[in-house]
This record gives sequence, C-alpha cells and structure tokens, in this order.
Amino acid sequence: MNAYAVAKFIASVKEVDSRKRLQKALFFVQEAGCNLDAEYELYLYGPYSRDLAIVTDQLEAAGIIEEQEEDTECGGVQYRYIISDTKRLEEFEATEAGKKEKAELEEFLSLFKELNEEDRWELELASTVAYYYRRVGLAWEEAKKRTAAFKKESSDSSCMLAGEKLARRVLSGAV
Repeated sequence: MNAYAVAKFIASVKEVDSRKRLQKALFFVQEAGCNLDAEYELYLYGPYSRDLAIVTDQLEAAGIIEEQEEDTECGGVQYRYIISDTKRLEEFEATEAGKKEKAELEEFLSLFKELNEEDRWELELASTVAYYYRRVGLAWEEAKKRTAAFKKESSDSSCMLAGEKLARRVLSGAV
C-alpha cells in the first residue's frame, strides 16, 4: 500500500470525514486505475482494505496525518482525517521518486475530491455494487440486487439507484 498516495489524497481535500469514506473512495480510485496496491475484501460496510487501515495508523503514528475522534448523534464514534505535516509531503515531492509518484496520482485527485463529497450511504452502496461487478464478476443488475440484499436496501430505492449510477460512472471512467 502506497503511504504517500494516502497522505496525498487526504491533503488534496483538506479532510476526510470518516474511515468509511476513505476506504470507499480509495477503493474506487484503485478500481479506476490508480496503483495503490491495496487488497480489498467485502466487509460489513462494503469493500475494506486492512492494508489501508494499517497505512493510516502508520501515517498517524508518524505525525503526517491526524485522526480526530468525534462522537456521532447515535452514540457511536467517527474518525476524521486531516493532513498534519504538509512539509514532509513537499520534501518527498521534491525528490525524483516523489515527483514521479505525484505525477502518477494527479489524474486521480479530482475523482477522489468528487468521492469525498458524495453522500456516505450512496458511496457505500456504490462501492459494494462495484465490488460485486468487478471483483465477483456479476452483471450490473445482479451486482445491484446482491448489494441490495446485503445492505437490506430496496433495489429500486433512490439511494440504490444513485449508488449504481455512481459505480457505473466511476468504473467507466466518466468521472
């Protein structure tokens, strides 16, 4: 998993409002062709990468990102990510390796920014549809139905339809 890329994506949006959003957005970025080298599996909230979880912990321990804990309205906890050391990113980007990696990520920054603004539930649905479509090899309609059953959501709800539309758009490269 590319730690620089994770930090760069977070820095590009100033903040990411949850672990779930970071997981789903970077799943889509990788599916769109960015070489993040993360293994994903289907988990409770859709595609999940243990590799990404480890890298975010390492980036936080190194002081490059900050993970802010917030209480939710439902009594749970949510984690917000912000970049806390832009100087180290800039120093790396001044090296030959850093210039190369930065250039490779440039085309995916706008996708990440867009995904960072998407409704979280629709992003979760979309990434799960995409997982079934790409990783399991189901047709779009079957991927949507499987997601609907897994997420206990009607397959023709407005959220599910929006999720499918987002998945199709991202995977087709039309974002």
